[in-house]
Amino acid sequence: MAVASLLGDMARGYYLLDATDGGRFDLAADEFALPVCGFAVHNGRATAPVSGAWLCGSVGGLLRGLQAVGRDL
Repeated sequence: MAVASLLGDMARGYYLLDATDGGRFDLAADEFALPVCGFAVHNGRATAPVSGAWLCGSVGGLLRGLQAVGRDL
């Protein structure tokens, strides 16, 4: 899926570009923490850069909450 399609369909969320360092994953406890960077998105438009943020939560919740995944080479 192309970036423009991903952003255009997003009312509110984050477009993550990269993990900025090694994260922590505890599959037995279903927990993770991953430093990320990207952009905040509102009404299909990137509104602000995001850096120094951590994506944290349950591994299962992350996988269930994904709406789309893009792959631009």
